[in-house]
Amino acid sequence: MLIPRLFTVSPSSPLITSPQSFPSHDPYTPPGTRFRPLSLDVPKPLFPVAGLPMVQHHIEACAAVPDIREVLLLGYFPAQQLQQFVADMIAQYKIRIR
Repeated sequence: MLIPRLFTVSPSSPLITSPQSFPSHDPYTPPGTRFRPLSLDVPKPLFPVAGLPMVQHHIEACAAVPDIREVLLLGYFPAQQLQQFVADMIAQYKIRIR
């Protein structure tokens, strides 16, 4: 099965630098507060953008790609916050989502 690539980065790419050159977060903003107060009640991936949860736009785009069988959601959010959403997306798009 071929997996489509959205972009390719080679080791010689000018975008690749040492890990020390990337700050772990904006030094002027405490971690986890840049999206507040919007994210106090809703996890960031479920925040509505153009009428749909932000992550649903990505799931919809992935589901439209022929031969895609599974979508992996990577991030750290408590499972109970996303379980119902993921179940709804599986039912709606007929694709495996983990």
